[in-house]
Amino acid sequence: MKRAILVLLAAGSVAVGQTNSIPNGNGTTTTTLDGTKTLQPADPTAPRVVSQSFDQIVIRDSGGKVVRLGGFLDVLAMRMAPDIDDATWTKATPLIDEWVYDTDRSVIDNLDFVEALDGGVLDTLNLMDQASNRRMMEMVMQFVAIGPLASYLEMKGGLTRAQGQLVTNIANEYHQQIMNEINEATKKQVSGLPEDEQQNKIVHASSRFIFKLMARDALASYDRQLDALAPRFDAVVAGVKPDAKAAVAIKAASAAIKAADSPDDTRAAVKKGLAALTFDQRRAVLDASYTQMPKFDARTAYQAEVDEIRAAKAK
Repeated sequence: MKRAILVLLAAGSVAVGQTNSIPNGNGTTTTTLDGTKTLQPADPTAPRVVSQSFDQIVIRDSGGKVVRLGGFLDVLAMRMAPDIDDATWTKATPLIDEWVYDTDRSVIDNLDFVEALDGGVLDTLNLMDQASNRRMMEMVMQFVAIGPLASYLEMKGGLTRAQGQLVTNIANEYHQQIMNEINEATKKQVSGLPEDEQQNKIVHASSRFIFKLMARDALASYDRQLDALAPRFDAVVAGVKPDAKAAVAIKAASAAIKAADSPDDTRAAVKKGLAALTFDQRRAVLDASYTQMPKFDARTAYQAEVDEIRAAKAK
């Protein structure tokens, strides 16, 4: 069995299997399967980011696990980055609006892929099955094409090179800590199995994480669109004229939405109602709802997460 599987990323590729690597502005931090970390220097002619801690958004729960964060992670990284001042926000905000619009529209246009990813198709992905592997790449590459927000802003002049690398490094440190956690947990689960089988399971766990990382912004956009649809669910869904059978499920979903007491419960209820519709109707509902969505305000977004992070860092 091959022990290295190439997973394409937006700016190149990561070899998953022998090592797990997440690039940053100063080079590439490479973590081998035994947990050893090394830093491969970046192009010495490229502008360098001043050496500093990039754990601005990494916080841990009482059990020592990394607290998972939702939403557009680069936006949260920008809010926590020390070098993003008022002038930068003023310059970057219209470009963020463009990126958010492109990401949101990509979700609606590729709703079948988003629903599959949101539904857990990655949890059973077999990387040794070439057909399913190609299908997964086809899915995630629809979203990778837009690129990460920090890179988009840097390319468009919304962030300087140093600022863009800082935001990327903050996000990547968060991702790297989660990848390390996944690898350690998987190694404990497979302890005692033959070495080849252990490494195969670690490869699959890491690769599933990387695929999810490639689709992260799309799934964050999908959640945001479901959140915006929830309070207008009845009116927007009525506009696609569901049949009598679907109407029964939609009525139940509507009641569940009103009774939900958490964002996760609300989204689950919305998705259950949407599932009663045809695919074309579901896409039409999201399309219609999108025209009424509140504008995304990156500068004030994720305030609860910002407050939680600041409180944790102050301890």
